[in-house]
Amino acid sequence: MIYQLLYSVVALCFGVSVFVRYVNDGMNFGFRSALSLLVLFLGEPFCHHVVGEVEGLLLYGLACVVMYLLLPAGEVVLKDRVVLITGCDSGFGRALAQHLDSLGCVVFAGCLQGEGATSLKSSCSDQLKILQLDVTDAQQVEQARQVVQEYLGPDRGLWGLVNNAGLVYFGELDLLPFSMVQHSIDVNLVGMLRMTKTFLPVLRKGKGRVINVSSIAGSVPLMFMCAEGAAKAGVEAASHILRQELKKWGVHVSIVQPFAFKTEWQSSESMLKNYNQLRQALDKDTLDTYGLDYLDAFKHNLLNEESLNEDLGPVIGVMTDALTSRGPRAWYPCGRGTRSLVWLSNLVPTSILDMILPLLMLQIDVTPTLLRER
Repeated sequence: MIYQLLYSVVALCFGVSVFVRYVNDGMNFGFRSALSLLVLFLGEPFCHHVVGEVEGLLLYGLACVVMYLLLPAGEVVLKDRVVLITGCDSGFGRALAQHLDSLGCVVFAGCLQGEGATSLKSSCSDQLKILQLDVTDAQQVEQARQVVQEYLGPDRGLWGLVNNAGLVYFGELDLLPFSMVQHSIDVNLVGMLRMTKTFLPVLRKGKGRVINVSSIAGSVPLMFMCAEGAAKAGVEAASHILRQELKKWGVHVSIVQPFAFKTEWQSSESMLKNYNQLRQALDKDTLDTYGLDYLDAFKHNLLNEESLNEDLGPVIGVMTDALTSRGPRAWYPCGRGTRSLVWLSNLVPTSILDMILPLLMLQIDVTPTLLRER
């Protein structure tokens, strides 16, 4: 008798929860909604009579929890809401700005004021506003805050801050000039922290969203990505802490973690510029240690990466979900194998991981000069 009562309580709680989610989702009945009804009406008698009283109750309760977590949480309408995006000259930032503008959102697009800013403005409605914004420049960040604050007025808040501005420098730490390492940290990590802290007052007022764009290098130790990995690991750690700190204000913080997408920073022109900066900064001792043939092999592999996805749609989709979902996720992995790679790096012993991960990156089949001479 007691177990029948417990089954009924679980079913009632699950049924009410599903109905509330269904209403919040705009009464959209989809596959997951249908599946939840199957769990509600068929799961209870199956677990009770087939699995057993105690084990069945535990299984039924677990199934209800899992189904509830899989249900859509409903969406927020973005029309006329204000979102600030950094790094809109190209790539994810540009594509997201165009998409949100098409949804009627008021977009403040942070650009470095070049051709990217001009072409973005011409491709969007008059509602999109261009901001000259270098996230490493404290004065420009403060000026951007003043512009956004003036637009919002005293009563409105900022709905979204998308910290998308970032850059990638490929190369072993031994070969990278430290100015490139410092620049990576200044843009990818310090810039994100500066933007978030500066705009927190208007984010609190709007009970808005902070979306921080990371990369697979923030979670998985990939060779040739030491500079970005250090910065993005900081972005992810800070995001997890901010999510806890800002919860009391109703501000959600999400990490978007793309992998293997082709943006401006992975173009042949950018890769060649990356290599030339690295090559020109090398001192004679380091050059003699590695040798020109090693550097040529690195350059060849750098300029012949053809496995990147040029369709940015999946990333824009998860960014939009982080801005519109009533229950945004803390982590949005995006790209083939991203989730598996992160899990792999957390579960597999380090000694095995160190053998697997180098196979996923650039393959340099040349031994450094100093090692050949020994």
